[in-house]
Amino acid sequence: MRINKLTSTAIAVVACGSLALGAAGPALAAPEPRPAVKPVEPKAVVQQRLDTAGALGETFTLVARIGKEAQAKSPDVKTLRSLQQQLQKSSDQLLRSARKARPSHPAAGPAGRAVPDPTAEIKQALDKLVKDVTKLIADVARKDTAAVVMDVAATLMDLKDLLAKIPPVLTGAAAQSAGTVGAAG
Repeated sequence: MRINKLTSTAIAVVACGSLALGAAGPALAAPEPRPAVKPVEPKAVVQQRLDTAGALGETFTLVARIGKEAQAKSPDVKTLRSLQQQLQKSSDQLLRSARKARPSHPAAGPAGRAVPDPTAEIKQALDKLVKDVTKLIADVARKDTAAVVMDVAATLMDLKDLLAKIPPVLTGAAAQSAGTVGAAG
């Protein structure tokens, strides 16, 4: 009996498919594994993290408004001081909400050492930001445009530094994320 090439190819495909199905059969017949169930975080923890994100956004918005006003053709120092007061309140709110949202148990880092509290770093970043904004407003009052440009750049760097310190609080992660945000830019 003669078999043409098409028939022999079809027989080979069927044989290979049969062998593959025979080998994979037990795996295909096994029940589907159950997905890992992540523990649901309490609503209060999630709410605190959202409050922290909101306070961070308000802080960024205020610094942007201060920077824009400082670089305006005729900046209003009274408006800048009002925005500075709002920034201080926003910074205080950000720090309070970050303290409430941080992980309740200190986690161990490499070699079993405790990871530093991210809120201490956030406080340092906020203090530096407020200090630089104060300097910016003083330079605007003195009408030192070159210093104003440098001060605006410094406040933007302060925001970048602050942003790098926030993720452990928002995610509840124990590991430090400093440098990951700044590394890309």
